[in-house]
Amino acid sequence: MDYKPTVDEITDALWTRFQEEADLTLCNGRTWTKADAQQKATARKRELDAGTFSFLAKSDKAMLLPGYAAAPRPHLINALVAKKELDFVLGGFFDRLSKGKALRTAVRITMGVGKTRLALMAIPQP
Repeated sequence: MDYKPTVDEITDALWTRFQEEADLTLCNGRTWTKADAQQKATARKRELDAGTFSFLAKSDKAMLLPGYAAAPRPHLINALVAKKELDFVLGGFFDRLSKGKALRTAVRITMGVGKTRLALMAIPQP
């Protein structure tokens, strides 16, 4: 029989990940708590038990897959530094893109900090 983790085990793993990789004060404009991790864990456990969990993410780049060795963790920075770096990346990006000079840029910043809004604001107006 395949091992299936408990809601508490999933909650603990999610909460650990949230604490390591997210600015918990900025997610969707409110402070995130372990109760948020438990809510997500309960939903994932229900899907796993029902056989409906797809093991797919919105993007292949975001999908976590099991590995055979320890993977290096990303270098983490605080929200103010991340905002400055995002402003730098977006500064002139769309202008360069329209001239064929910048075809692809990847940004990995935690959810809820306003990446989409900032990107939309950076698009030059006609």
